[in-house]
Amino acid sequence: MISVIKLACYKTINMKKKNLKLNDINIAYLDNEANAEIAVVFIHGNSLSSESFKNQFKDDELNNYRLLALDLPGHGNSGHLPHYSIPLFVNTIANFCKTIALKKFVIVGHSLGGHFTIQSLPRLTDCLGAFICSTPPVTSPLNLKSAFLTHPIMPLLFKKDLNDADMDLFAESLSNNEHGAFLKKSLKTTHNKVREQLMASIQNGDMADEVEILEQLTIPIALLCGREDLFVNTDYIESLSIPSLWKNKLILIEEASHCPHLEHPEVFNTALVSFITFCSK
Repeated sequence: MISVIKLACYKTINMKKKNLKLNDINIAYLDNEANAEIAVVFIHGNSLSSESFKNQFKDDELNNYRLLALDLPGHGNSGHLPHYSIPLFVNTIANFCKTIALKKFVIVGHSLGGHFTIQSLPRLTDCLGAFICSTPPVTSPLNLKSAFLTHPIMPLLFKKDLNDADMDLFAESLSNNEHGAFLKKSLKTTHNKVREQLMASIQNGDMADEVEILEQLTIPIALLCGREDLFVNTDYIESLSIPSLWKNKLILIEEASHCPHLEHPEVFNTALVSFITFCSK
């Protein structure tokens, strides 16, 4: 476990908003433009955006690396599409890393973005390691009842139109502190077709066997969760056998729920820097 200790030193946020075209889709992303040998790519979760990683862009130690965070299609400032699917998001991640021409990088995936990240890893040949947060790797056939806890928010994750009460519950369940306004803004910005069509994609069998993918990889894999996460079954994650698992265990952040990178960035960032250092040796 990792306890909450206020140690991190933050500086003025250093990130430029950029855009690129990937297969005729406008992809918005954040870039600190650091001239560094190693990059860090951040992938946000369901109905969130690149700005959920704003506290990582403010961290002094992390700014020793090039930091990139993209808005997935239908999220944030990226373009909207008629149709969304899991292969679309996985392809977007792989094509983004290829187009930016990253040679050495660590990828960070949060929640649903962690699932997309895991599924993209076989295509990320220059990736040094994957830092997966609030994401229980699933199997095929899907084992959602084992990987996740029962919670009233679960149907909202794939609901097309969210009313104010839905958004309040969604935001309150994701984070146990003051980030509700930011989370609700992200929910409102997300194209409403995304959630509904993601469920259709899952039902269509588009989810890969993530446990099998992780078992076959040789790069370091970090799995991290908030101790108070309301959705993720941490006992399930701890039962998995992943040969290249960093520290040989699930990392738990105390007093954090589903968004530890927002709730306790000083702890999250310290763990991430340690992981990057380990991967780059």
